[in-house]
Amino acid sequence: MFKFIYPGLFLIFTGMLFELHEAYYPGYIFICLHLLIVFYNKYILNNIHVFHKIQDDRIFLTEKGSCQVKFQNKGRLPVFWLKVTEILPRGLGYKFRKEILSLKPGETKEWNLELKGIKRGYYRVGPLRWETGDIIGYEKYSGEVEATNPLIVYPRVKTLEELGLPSRLPFGEISWPRPIYQDPTQVVGIRDYNPGDSIKRVHWKATARTGNLQVKKYRSTVALEVAIILNLNSEDYGLKRLDYRTELAITTAASLGNYLARVKQPFSLLTNGKDPFVPRKGIITIPVGQGEHYFQKVLELLARIEINHDNRIHTLLDARPDLQWGSSVIIITALDTEELIKRSYKLNESGYSVRIIVVGDYVIHRQFLNRPFTSPLTIYRVGKENDLHGL
Repeated sequence: MFKFIYPGLFLIFTGMLFELHEAYYPGYIFICLHLLIVFYNKYILNNIHVFHKIQDDRIFLTEKGSCQVKFQNKGRLPVFWLKVTEILPRGLGYKFRKEILSLKPGETKEWNLELKGIKRGYYRVGPLRWETGDIIGYEKYSGEVEATNPLIVYPRVKTLEELGLPSRLPFGEISWPRPIYQDPTQVVGIRDYNPGDSIKRVHWKATARTGNLQVKKYRSTVALEVAIILNLNSEDYGLKRLDYRTELAITTAASLGNYLARVKQPFSLLTNGKDPFVPRKGIITIPVGQGEHYFQKVLELLARIEINHDNRIHTLLDARPDLQWGSSVIIITALDTEELIKRSYKLNESGYSVRIIVVGDYVIHRQFLNRPFTSPLTIYRVGKENDLHGL
């Protein structure tokens, strides 16, 4: 690119060499113009601030979020032009936005970009590329700005009925004959006060009604854990409709987790999928927990998880945590193979109830399909067209 400093120096040296005083003046003008433009560009570079932030950084499939981009000129000189280019990932509604703007001294301008959760995943939005310079394009400077926070698109969460599963699954707390574990959230009656009863158990309305001190009777329960085992080995799903079926498996796991969190049921999650955040290969486990905060942790893993080629389902079953007797194991997979049924029987013999959810078009062992709740081994199928509506 043509630089004013070169003709300026040439004219000054020519004037010195041939004693042409007339050459000094245009030479000085060229050099001063060069220094003025360099100073201006350095000044605006130090005073332009570009902020790139995701406003709604946790959304579900088909929901919309927003990305705020702010351009601020903190200097006392105007920014004559600022070219900005933003490219969004395909999973967020692939878009290309390019704009040229100017900023007065102290002025701030904002962009608000709409982000749509088209595909489950963990996204880094950006980089936003910008370019600026002086008014005649003598020098140009460019840079990139990443969004300060990622955007996570959660898998879709459906009700059990929408997945074709029973509206209430047989897990959770079971009645215990001896009042060792009492659930204060489940009041089953009242009784007379006994010395040693906590003041928190007093039923004040019943006391006022009867004239005698009454306390609440709680249901005696034992909280049994549930292990959700999500098989994402590609060999079990095959090539036909691979993405379709694995996404349904992940949706099923998220929906079950939501159900268990709502009924305050402790559960854990194991999967042989691939987490981009975990460099080593192996079984991914989220230890047992409960509640909405725990469920969000599960959702964030399910948002990132990908199909894997390692660790068949038998490896996944061997890695299950030690559960209490009577706990439930839910296996989400594409095929109810003979080997899986044999291992399920062994789990039954160890005192666990097993529920296999097949996310496919066909159940091999149909004799176990939709058995009564009391059955130790039951198979459910999720895979009809109406089950997948909106995925």
